[in-house]
Amino acid sequence: MADGIFPLPIETAIGQYDPAIHQQASPGTSEICGLWNSMEVAGLGIGSIFMARVGVVVAMQLNVEKIFFCAPRLL
Repeated sequence: MADGIFPLPIETAIGQYDPAIHQQASPGTSEICGLWNSMEVAGLGIGSIFMARVGVVVAMQLNVEKIFFCAPRLL
């Protein structure tokens, strides 16, 4: 969750290419990443859709205003 002191990983990853990301990542913003499945666990019932839903529910409990969903393919 952004706190204005430490940058979110997405800020570090694309901040030099798109400086506007720093204004978007204000306090109250969070980043959810790492919710994809590798090919090794695909089909084992560990669905990334469930992980994404849990991330959103936790963010709601933390009063998050904005969420960045990040994956290597998106970046």
